[in-house]
Formats: sequence, structure tokens, C-alpha cells
Amino acid sequence: MKRTVLLITFIFSSIYGFSQGGYHGISAESSGHYTTMTQVINSTDNFNNNIKNNNPNYFSANGETVNVNDVIGSIYLDKEFKPGKIIDKEKGQAIKAYIRYRIYDDQFELKDETNSGDILTLNRGNNYTIYIGDSKFTFLDGLPTSIRGSNSGYVLELVTPTTENQANLYQKITQEYIPGKKGTTPMESDKKARLKNGGLYFIKIKNTVYEIEPNKRKAADAFPDHKNELEKYIKKERLKFRSDDEAKDLAQLVNYYNTLIAS
Repeated sequence: MKRTVLLITFIFSSIYGFSQGGYHGISAESSGHYTTMTQVINSTDNFNNNIKNNNPNYFSANGETVNVNDVIGSIYLDKEFKPGKIIDKEKGQAIKAYIRYRIYDDQFELKDETNSGDILTLNRGNNYTIYIGDSKFTFLDGLPTSIRGSNSGYVLELVTPTTENQANLYQKITQEYIPGKKGTTPMESDKKARLKNGGLYFIKIKNTVYEIEPNKRKAADAFPDHKNELEKYIKKERLKFRSDDEAKDLAQLVNYYNTLIAS
């Protein structure tokens, strides 16, 4: 189910987990060695096959080219480029860059420096894991819900399991384009086109992806087992999955499920 309210507070609390002076908090894979975009682009590297030049002022929706300035709402999770890194999964290489996430196109735009005028777009695909601050984006295949005709896409990882049998929790940030509408009477004003934000949640257990609904009566249904224990836990902990708490409550539930699997 699409959410009309995107959990910006929850997401940005992770995205802004870097210090102004550098890459504090960006640990994860390949934390010790960084390669800049300039170094990678100037080398004979497969990275060049996965980037392209795009005009960030436009996007394609419903077969038409739309100017971002003609739409209410931002196409970006955060319009500003933030320090981050791109992990080359094959090479284990960390590429340092300034990055922003383009929600509607499900793509990342890259700069080598914040004041650089050159903007590159990273092609969609599972070649890379992307970090913006401490927030981890990974490309997930096999989504049970089609999003704009695709059953794959970048998702925010909210819970990382400690064993392969445990569950991951992901959030897919979504965006719907609603075309503008001309007024039908002299008294009715025109309505400008707009972008509507939302989000879906998924858990992944043993390479199978399930959609999980942030609802106290339905959340336990997403899991393949331990449903009774999860329902009791929801009631005991008074998990409401409301508004800004829905991602936090889902993460708490998934972490509890992982304790059941580990025991």
C-alpha cells in the first residue's frame, strides 16, 4: 500500500550522520580505502560503463518529458548533494563521491565535488551498493509488488541480519506523478502537476522477499513463521506503526523475529 506520508525524519536522521569536515560514520564495506570519482573515471574501469550524462532538469512521466520546475514537490529525497560512497561489489572498491537520490527515476546522481558543474547518473542495477552518510541503499530484485512496471529497485536497508536465515528490513521510497489539470469553468483555477511521496516496506528471508504492511493487525502476516509470537509481541510492546513511528516499529518487530530465528 502506498503511503501518503514519507518518513523523511527517520530517513534523514541517517542521511545526516556525517560530519561537516569529512566522511565520519561511513564505515561498512571497504572502509579503509577510498578512490575518488576522478581517479576511477580517468582509469580503464567498468565504472565508466555504468554512468552517463543526463539533464537533471527533466524527467519522463507517462510518455511525456516534464520540467522539474513545472511540478509541485521535489524529485529528490534531498536536493543537496551529500558526501557518500559507492561500493563496487565485484572489486570491493569504495568510490568516494557526492551523491543525491532521484526518487521518481530510482537513480543516483553523482558529483566529484559539491561545487562541480558535472552531474553524472549511475545506471540502475545491482553492481553497486550506495551510501549517503550512514544510510545504505541496495538494489533488490524479486519485489512482490510492481513499482512503475518494475519488480526491482533501490531500497533503504533498515535492519541487517547477523545470520543468513534472519530477516532484512527494507524501505522502498516511492513517488507518484500526478499530471496538472486545466480548470473546467472560469471560476475553477488550473491545478499544477505534482509529485506525491510514499513508501513500501519489504522483508527478505532466505532470498525470498515479502511485503510487510505497517499495521498492528497485519504486520505479522508477512512472516513465513512465528506468527503467533509476533502477534503477541506487537500487543505486548504496544506497537502502533503510526506516522513517524512506523519504520521504527517495523524495525523493532523484525529485530525481535531475528531473535526467534537465532534461538
